[in-house]
Amino acid sequence: MQVVHGDGRSEIVYNGNNPTAVLHSERELEYKWDLTYTGGLLVEEHIDFGSKASLSNAKLSYNYDDNLKISQITGRIGGQNLPELTMEYSPKTGQVTQIGQFQVWAKFFFLSQIVAKSQQISVICPQ
Repeated sequence: MQVVHGDGRSEIVYNGNNPTAVLHSERELEYKWDLTYTGGLLVEEHIDFGSKASLSNAKLSYNYDDNLKISQITGRIGGQNLPELTMEYSPKTGQVTQIGQFQVWAKFFFLSQIVAKSQQISVICPQ
């Protein structure tokens, strides 16, 4: 499938229902975004930018738990590895309770609180 917009275009390549590549080009930005799936689950993303963009290439890898929820994200930008990000979920509700170093509490139906373990920082987020 190809989408033409403004001064550029994007081509999306599918394998069944899953997009496997996005090729994007416009006057000052070009990139190729590859997506790899295993059993219908996204396991890796890799984005390569063209030289015009002056942006670093990136790669993200995803691991899943037995309930097919993301349990770990690893990656790198340029040659630099990103800190590993682990996700934890409530066995009772299935809602996310931990994102890396941040604990997540659902205070009310429409409101969540994210708290850093190492510091007394608290952010309240509408859902």
